[in-house]
Amino acid sequence: QYVEENSLKADPERVRRRVEEMSAGYENPKEIVETYLTNPQFLSQIEPIVLEDQAIELLVSNGKEKMKKVSFKEYMNKENK
Repeated sequence: QYVEENSLKADPERVRRRVEEMSAGYENPKEIVETYLTNPQFLSQIEPIVLEDQAIELLVSNGKEKMKKVSFKEYMNKENK
């Protein structure tokens, strides 16, 4: 839902970088990259991972930190409820 509300789509450059990272350990990484990037079935496995990363980054960048002082006793009582 968050992805849809913010009209997020997997960034093609990030997808390429992710595939390059995953392919780095293979004997012919360039071939692996091209295979993944030209095959919709392979892309459909990578794009959700990239999209999730983008959504997390957006959440973190838009998040607000809120601090509240509480006593140790108050904190422990909240944990037990």
